[in-house]
Amino acid sequence: MSAPLAGKFQDHYQVLGVDAKADSAAIERAFRDLSARYDPANADSGDRDKLEAVKLAYEVLSDPELRKSFDALRGGPGADDKLTFSGAGFFRMIESENARRLAVLCILYDRRLRRPSKPGLSLRQLESMIHATPDQLQFAMWYLKQRGQVASDDKSNVAITFAGIDFLESCKPRAEDVMPVLKDSCVEPDETAPRQPEPAPPQAQAPAAPGSLPPQEELASLAAALETAAKPAQPEPRAPAAAGPQKHPAPAATQPRQAPFPPASPVHTHAPKPAPAPVRRVISIPPRRPNPSQ
Repeated sequence: MSAPLAGKFQDHYQVLGVDAKADSAAIERAFRDLSARYDPANADSGDRDKLEAVKLAYEVLSDPELRKSFDALRGGPGADDKLTFSGAGFFRMIESENARRLAVLCILYDRRLRRPSKPGLSLRQLESMIHATPDQLQFAMWYLKQRGQVASDDKSNVAITFAGIDFLESCKPRAEDVMPVLKDSCVEPDETAPRQPEPAPPQAQAPAAPGSLPPQEELASLAAALETAAKPAQPEPRAPAAAGPQKHPAPAATQPRQAPFPPASPVHTHAPKPAPAPVRRVISIPPRRPNPSQ
């Protein structure tokens, strides 16, 4: 195996001109091309030092164990990626991290109160109770351990310390800040909270009884009723008959024609009685009274 220059770090991926995620076929192809270019027998581009660097890079990257060790030293795949900042999401993340640490302390405080003989919980148990990724939980535990608010026992379980209890009792965390971080499956129902009464079904409103309305509304309702009663009933409009051929009425059955005058009475010798004078009846119509509602 070729030895690199003392005190100088060589990026084997950069020497071969391949990506850090390149497979073995791409590495071997790059090695053959560069070996032919830097071969001292090549009068145009021969370079012995660069050829040694290419051979060293190929020896390291073609061996899986050596390549794994080199990736750990270099920083692994993606170490040469562009560095970025989380932006506005970083400031929202700070608030969520504070609530997550409070949730961890509240769980461990509650655990020590209920199980004083076994107050510790594993990271897997905490992860099943909190909305957090493994990385977020690791960061929260690192911070709490550095502050001395939690400590690990001989079984790698974490438990709250007296410093963590003093911190919780002094800051008095609010339920509206901690409860959204906890999973619903690990929160017991609060039986002491007052239950909200069920709303009563809506009832139909009865018509207003006489005298229950205000005087002005009652007078207006009475005037509307009188005006409706005073109007004559309008005949209902009849639907027009369907258009069709007009039929003439059938002629009435012929009846024997009667004489226009009654038959002559027998002639009497005495003079006829004068006809009675017609009686005239006078019907008096009373004057129409004005309608008070008009």
